[in-house]
Amino acid sequence: MKITSDQLPLQQGLSSTLKPQQIEPSQELKSQLKQINSVEVQIEQLRQQDPSEFMRFTTFEGKHQVVILPESEKTDQMHAVLDKLSHEQGQNLIDLGVLEDEDFLAFAQQLNDTELQQFASAALALQTAPDFNSFALNYPSGKQNVQDFIQTLSSLDSDTRGQVLAKADELSSKVPISNDDSVYDSGGLITPSSPAANDIHNFVTAINNIDSEQLSEDTNRILDNLEGTDELQQSHLLQLFGGDLELSFRLLESVEGFESKTQDEMISFLAELSKTATQPDSLSLDPIRRPSSPDEWHGAVLNHADDTRSVVYGMIDTFVSLTEDYTFSDDQLKEMATDLKHLDSTHQRAYLEITSTGLNTLVGDEAQHDLASDEAALTTLDTLRSDHNTRMLVAESYMGEKRISDGRAFYEIKDHSTAIQDQRQTIELLTTHAWLNQDEPAQTKQLANNLSQLEAEQRDDLIKQINHSGATTSRLAEHDLTLLEADFEQFLNRTNAIIESKGVKDLIEFESALPEPVKDDFWQAASFVEDQVDTLVEILVPFTDDTKAFILESINSLKEATDEQELDIDIAKEQAKSLLDSFAELTQEQ
Repeated sequence: MKITSDQLPLQQGLSSTLKPQQIEPSQELKSQLKQINSVEVQIEQLRQQDPSEFMRFTTFEGKHQVVILPESEKTDQMHAVLDKLSHEQGQNLIDLGVLEDEDFLAFAQQLNDTELQQFASAALALQTAPDFNSFALNYPSGKQNVQDFIQTLSSLDSDTRGQVLAKADELSSKVPISNDDSVYDSGGLITPSSPAANDIHNFVTAINNIDSEQLSEDTNRILDNLEGTDELQQSHLLQLFGGDLELSFRLLESVEGFESKTQDEMISFLAELSKTATQPDSLSLDPIRRPSSPDEWHGAVLNHADDTRSVVYGMIDTFVSLTEDYTFSDDQLKEMATDLKHLDSTHQRAYLEITSTGLNTLVGDEAQHDLASDEAALTTLDTLRSDHNTRMLVAESYMGEKRISDGRAFYEIKDHSTAIQDQRQTIELLTTHAWLNQDEPAQTKQLANNLSQLEAEQRDDLIKQINHSGATTSRLAEHDLTLLEADFEQFLNRTNAIIESKGVKDLIEFESALPEPVKDDFWQAASFVEDQVDTLVEILVPFTDDTKAFILESINSLKEATDEQELDIDIAKEQAKSLLDSFAELTQEQ
């Protein structure tokens, strides 16, 4: 039997008619339905379209990138380029985004097949990272280097461009292909870069960095200088060219007249030195003792900036300037290069500053002084730059107060101009003293040792005072030594006393407390009593200023008597010693 709805009992409260619930679609659903409808319309239109009118696409597959473009004259050009290259070279151009670039395609049409292959070889080699040194600071990425290289090559005449590409291909041939699939080694470390890539990176970077006005001339200078060199010589030159081309050209001009062996040694040293520039200047304060509050003292280690680009290339510039300003013999330059190779960066800096400032103090830098025939200046400077403690004093004079923290020495950082001035004055003092005491080089070394015992501010103030006490004579080597000794009498009085003192801090503190009119008398007496200088200070301490002046005048009268040849020097010194003994007994009685 068929049961109809009329036969079903009605439940109370329910309508006899059932209606579906009305639901309003969301905006998102409406949007999706609209898109579906649009696609259906487009599909229907395509069904009605002639298949011959469909747009055709072509695909370019790199190692990491896929480029899909509508078929066109441009894609025909891209295929034509790829047909002339190896599979790896073509993939690299696709991954770099170079192949589809309009400027590159126009550039490629200027090249013959060989030149195109040479460029692609260089572009592939540039993707292998160079050995990590200054590349991290001064060198663009491989991709940027390739893009800049295209622009540079496009601006060169065809002959020069051909030579550049041939050299780039030669340098690229020894570079292992970068394996981008293996960024990390089995230990989880980034895989090491390849030193074999240094030359091609240096070569391309050097040429890319040339100003447009000098592009053709300087590019040819690079090529000319590389011609005829062996592989090691070429690498050294490229290392310098890639770092600072103008400075490199200055170096090559300045050493042109030297023996080839001398040139090789200097270029080799400076190329290796340039590799030590591994930090940007903004990081030059690390490691640093940082303050926890604004008022807390802080400082850096002594060599905190030795591996920054500005310092390293500043050292190279100083070396080049020396070869420009003075005439050295081959042996003198080779000796300098050999000395520097055996020093760490801090002492290399000090060595070069001593040489530069010292020569300026002795012979000036306005005329190219012939040091090859007049060796006295360099011989004197060897007293300073060959001594470890003297170099250390020069290095520390660039810095401020020294403090020890966790077993390490930290130095307050002076402002740049003050640091340069203080270091220069330290070298001038040591150079002047060494020149005036050429027969006693050990005296200058002892002077440096004693100055090193002072606090930074005390040391710097004393050095300024001593320098101001001497004559303002420049180019000391051009003056009669006997006359210089007279001109620098007060200078020598001070340095002699400092050398003889075993308690130089007490000596300087005592002198600084003396009345100003008595200070010169004190230094004269202190110099005259020689190794009794500390006894002199000890005796003078308890007396009044008037008594101190009387004692100093008594000793200096003996000095003046010897100057007038009225008294034998040995007798005068013995009498001075007796005088000190008498006053020592007097202080003991008190």
